Amino acid sequence: MGERRKLERYQIEIPATVMADGGDISSSELRTRDISAAGAFFFTPEPLPCRMAVTVSLMLPELKQSPGRHASVKLKGTVVRTSDSGMAVSFHKSFRMNSLVGMPA
Repeated sequence: MGERRKLERYQIEIPATVMADGGDISSSELRTRDISAAGAFFFTPEPLPCRMAVTVSLMLPELKQSPGRHASVKLKGTVVRTSDSGMAVSFHKSFRMNSLVGMPA
């Protein structure tokens, strides 16, 4: 079976947290394996269940034009697949970007 993805996927590790919506289940201090505009795969030994609604926070690298400042992107999504190495989350269409002052990488 061939590749079905329509959006380009980037192999990059980005620090992230994934929290279940409306609950106290979370996977903190995760890293992405790859990411696209439609979703991402997160390394974790304890993936959240499939079809669970989640909030994802991605910590972007230090801003070149503002040393010492970082930004985060907050997205809603759904866990669509799990494996021994992690979970895949499909992103919903809306997101919010926040600028963070003096946050560690």
